[in-house]
Amino acid sequence: MGGLKSPTMSDMPRSETFGNSVETRLNKQIEARMLFDKIKTAISFIKYPYRQILETRYIDGMNWLDMGSQFQYSSRQLMRKRDLAFLYFADTFEEVHDFHIYQ
Repeated sequence: MGGLKSPTMSDMPRSETFGNSVETRLNKQIEARMLFDKIKTAISFIKYPYRQILETRYIDGMNWLDMGSQFQYSSRQLMRKRDLAFLYFADTFEEVHDFHIYQ
């Protein structure tokens, strides 16, 4: 029977964890910040209105409905411009990571 087991208690010492979790977290935060800065730089090279669409949605966090009102676009127009903005972003971010899909 391989059912439930009772927890076992032991007074034996456990093996220590190797590495420095604080250092690991700090390194991840630094890497994330560097990537975020590269993303913002890539977005800054995109022309209007595509740059504003990416910044407003993905950096400022505005929802699509409010963006449609702000930019005075229908939802369909906004989605088309968003798709083009993604392509422009892929072009400017290519040195860091190539998001293009080649068929």
